[in-house]
Amino acid sequence: MESKHQHVRPITLESASVAEMSTAERLKHASEGLFYVQSTHETRHTMRSEIDALSARQAETISEHAKEIAKHFGIYKQRERNESGKKDGDFIFMVRVKNPAGGELTPAQWLALDAAADRYAGSHAHSGPQLKYLPVIVRSDG
Repeated sequence: MESKHQHVRPITLESASVAEMSTAERLKHASEGLFYVQSTHETRHTMRSEIDALSARQAETISEHAKEIAKHFGIYKQRERNESGKKDGDFIFMVRVKNPAGGELTPAQWLALDAAADRYAGSHAHSGPQLKYLPVIVRSDG
């Protein structure tokens, strides 16, 4: 009597072809460990070069390929909403920080996050006169 369930080999980076991998694993493979951004099959550049171009105001935002790589580091590309709610404003980045210590921050950790927000966060259009903000959302890993 044959089993209804055939033995399926696990798909791993070592044993599977690229075509068998998940989208995330194909991205990691193509970017050689999330280091390179591949625009086409022939061209690639470093993730750092996109960040440098953004910092030097040579680019409005990072590419779609770089956006997917950035997600693996907890950085999410977004757009500001206008008054009607349409996403057509400036590009912004949300950074997700994980606190594995049960959700409690020491005063020093809070001050470090606050200093990072002061240094790197932009102002929020709806927060009043050029206020920087550090929204905190509590989630559980469950």
